[in-house]
Amino acid sequence: MNWPPPQLSIRTLDMLSVWAVSSASGGQYYQKEDYYLSSMEGGPETGLVWLGEGSKALGLEGPARAEDFQSVLRGRNPDPEGPPLSRAERLGEVEHKAGFDLTFSAPKSVSLLGLIGGDHRLLAAHEKAVVAAMSYAEKELAVTRVRTPEGRVERVSTGNLVAAKTTHATSREGDPQAHSHVIVANATWLKSAGEWRAIESKALFEGQVTLGLIYQRELARASMELGYDVQPHKGGTFELSAVKQEQREAFSKATKRVEEAYAREKPTTPDAAQVAKLKDRPKKLKLDIGELEGRWREEAREVGLDAEGLVKAAHERGRGAVLSSDQIARRDAPIAEFVSALKTRFLGGVSEKYGYQTGEPEVGRDPEARRAVSLAVEVLEDRRAVFTRTEVMRGALEASSLQVASESLSKEIAALERGGVLKVADQKLHGGLTTPDALALERQLIASIEGGKGKSTPAYDKIGAISRLKQPDRQSSDLNLNAGQVSAALLVLSSRDRVLAIQGAAGVGKTTLMRTVNEALADKGISSVGLGPTHAAVDSLRSEARMDRAQTTASFLAQFSDVADGKRRATSNEKSQWAGKVVVVDEASMLSNRDALKIVDLSRKLELSKLVLVGDQRQLGSVGAGAPFRHLMNEGAPKAIVDEIVRQRDLGLRSSVEAFSRGNAKDGVERLGLSLIEVGAGKGSSDLVEKAFQLWKAAHEKGQTRPVLTATQAERHEINGKILEHLERQGEIGRTGVSVSPLVQVHLTGPERWKVESYKEGQVLVFNSSSRQLDVSKDEQVHVIARGRADTSTLLHVENQSGRQFAIDLASAARNGRDIFSVFDQQEPTPIYNGAQMVFERSLKGIEARVGEKVTIVSSDEKQVTLERDGGARLELPANDPNLRFLGPGYAMTTHRAQGLTLRDDPIAVLHSRNANQAIAYVQVSRAVHGISVVTDAKERLLSRLSNKDGQNLIASENVRPDPAEMSPDRRAGMDQGLREPIARDVRLESEKEKKLEKTFDRQIDGPARQEPQPEPSADRKRDWGMSL
Repeated sequence: MNWPPPQLSIRTLDMLSVWAVSSASGGQYYQKEDYYLSSMEGGPETGLVWLGEGSKALGLEGPARAEDFQSVLRGRNPDPEGPPLSRAERLGEVEHKAGFDLTFSAPKSVSLLGLIGGDHRLLAAHEKAVVAAMSYAEKELAVTRVRTPEGRVERVSTGNLVAAKTTHATSREGDPQAHSHVIVANATWLKSAGEWRAIESKALFEGQVTLGLIYQRELARASMELGYDVQPHKGGTFELSAVKQEQREAFSKATKRVEEAYAREKPTTPDAAQVAKLKDRPKKLKLDIGELEGRWREEAREVGLDAEGLVKAAHERGRGAVLSSDQIARRDAPIAEFVSALKTRFLGGVSEKYGYQTGEPEVGRDPEARRAVSLAVEVLEDRRAVFTRTEVMRGALEASSLQVASESLSKEIAALERGGVLKVADQKLHGGLTTPDALALERQLIASIEGGKGKSTPAYDKIGAISRLKQPDRQSSDLNLNAGQVSAALLVLSSRDRVLAIQGAAGVGKTTLMRTVNEALADKGISSVGLGPTHAAVDSLRSEARMDRAQTTASFLAQFSDVADGKRRATSNEKSQWAGKVVVVDEASMLSNRDALKIVDLSRKLELSKLVLVGDQRQLGSVGAGAPFRHLMNEGAPKAIVDEIVRQRDLGLRSSVEAFSRGNAKDGVERLGLSLIEVGAGKGSSDLVEKAFQLWKAAHEKGQTRPVLTATQAERHEINGKILEHLERQGEIGRTGVSVSPLVQVHLTGPERWKVESYKEGQVLVFNSSSRQLDVSKDEQVHVIARGRADTSTLLHVENQSGRQFAIDLASAARNGRDIFSVFDQQEPTPIYNGAQMVFERSLKGIEARVGEKVTIVSSDEKQVTLERDGGARLELPANDPNLRFLGPGYAMTTHRAQGLTLRDDPIAVLHSRNANQAIAYVQVSRAVHGISVVTDAKERLLSRLSNKDGQNLIASENVRPDPAEMSPDRRAGMDQGLREPIARDVRLESEKEKKLEKTFDRQIDGPARQEPQPEPSADRKRDWGMSL
């Protein structure tokens, strides 16, 4: 069974492409006048035209002369008396990076009616939309790098670009395709330095999708003004509804080629899509005007496209509209929608967290723009503590209708910044923003840890702990602790503080450490409980670390969610079960800010003796917002550091892991030696997957099973498919005619979950718990058959497997604050293979299956599927059992799933440079005990990527701009002393609220003051829980 992973829409990827112009000689292509557009009477200007404030500063406006354009691309100022345009010109160097080509492509229907139908107004609208997008780029994405007197490199906005635009009419295959090339020269004026500087291109590439959406939005609005109805598509794109899909496809030969490339490469980022798009691109077809027009007329006639008639109808209509495809299937839908709208208005629906503040003027403001920006910020802050202004803009464009102007969205974002609802946090991320809530979470976390200092009774005094660790033990006499492990054990056994942190690099023997600690605690009658991110980790905590009890971190948080949220206090029975225990959170670096705060608060509310957070700052962090483990380590939490790596038996491999653990990725890659396998520069992910498969196959033929680690779900899906095909050819597995439609989870944030526009017809909702009100049971599956209008309703219409239809009120679910269901996309039916190794992708209570549990398909027919579990137990399920939809191939796993595992069979890691960061590389390499094969495209490209991408989540308080009026000078060094007192006061206020709610509730946060040492410097993912080792 193959699970297609989520990937970017071809529409989203094709609306704007960005690539580097390597040299000035490449600029000659853009100086050629488009032969078709130049022949159109009243058509757009086709030659190069200057754009941008930077161009104006050079005295370059209007049509661009060839010599001026070439001079700018060479990095030379066209005015010999003016300041040098580049470092190359200043120093007399020859080599200079010319610039970047941003190509804006019109929707196919716009090109057809503009070029075949002769509606020059559409072509003019295209030109204006390009200018609007470039105006945004100039304001937000014109960036250069500056070195401060302290030697720190900062990214600074300049607000100007030197650019030239030219428009072409045809695709390489000769189809109508209006598109404009905007060539941005590698120069921007830095006013503070009084000189021209090179552009920091990272912002342009990362803002690619946002610029494309702005272009699409402005073109859609202009098209409606011209009398055309527009049909919106997912991701903010559109087409003119008058042109049918089959008509568009007939003139989309290039799209078919690109679709094939995307299907092969499965790009998940714009830069990956660009590589796939350019691969095997043909030379541009050259036809004279007569041949071209004749071909277009004939093809239009064949598909029934009356382009001129459609243009005439638009002229007569005068004003178009957005036509939505959403239809409510149920006959009583209008009544239900009306009732839902009334409830939303008078009883309160899903609140707009970042809507207008009391007293804020609404004159001249767009309510839908406000709502879209509010949703974008809510979604982003749930995923990251720091995000960019451009990301907010992108989210707002995707969340709003095509009628909303991009400028209106920009105004709403600016209003939130002026009001302090969005705070600038650009110390490490250009254009970075954060929210007061993100800052408050971090303050409360540190305050809660401070409040636990001196509040725990140690199991041993320090001398007693040292003495106990020296004693031989019947169970662990073979365990010799190193200095770091002894230090950590002493901290747990003798500290008087409730919350402790242990920083342990990958493979330092944290399990051995905790086993020794648990045995020492048991001698004092103190029991231990382990919390792990996966069931595999939980099994390890039980069997190897010998915890008295262990469960997943998620189940612990779910068990006490009401207590953590302050909706109730812990019962006496709950306290009696947990009081005095030591709870160890494994892989604590994978916690989000919100979950970390809940666990720390629960340690007080359940009266734990100790909460020990064990993690590694440099490995992969949370999929949610923040890096709380690193933050509390930096901010004075009682801690121990264990850094002597013992997992790797091969000294060369161990030295590589040690380098990665220190943050020295270059040395880590170099020390891999022959274990790093290069497929070749310019090769795509599919090429790397094929090489990894060949390595797996070679080992399999020798009777070895090598686990495969991938950086993305797309790579995991592809290599699993190759392995299944190979095993079927070899006769090791076989089809039986039985198939299932797999479910792939759609990961929605809390804010997205309660918006009807986040759902689409055909999706499957799986209930996480039973609901008496909805009359559904846990793990029951229902299909989305329709959704209400986003502006009037919060109803989601569904149908269960027996045909019963009912509505889910998302507003009501949001008010209850519970994730009552998970969302899945339904895939095409795929065969079940007898003999295949599979894993459960979801825990299923009804059949006692755990997420990540390995099974083998023993037999299957049209009536029954039999699975064999580890240990030989068998599970028999009806062939139509919906639980089978959660089975996935178990030969490859993503790197996120592998974190925390030890792989004794040499793994194969797929690490394409464009998907790589230091955290992913570190986790992949450090899983191996004896050896590893790391498959990449090119070593130099990998090193370049790793030097710029550490893969770590950002901390809001480390990135927010210091306010001299409120913060001490020490804040920039990370001390945060100026915030300590306000933090405590914030928590006391929250405590007073709890006291009123619960009448009697003792919360003391003020512990003895302690002098903390100077903190150490601080160093896109969906979880894959299914795998086989």
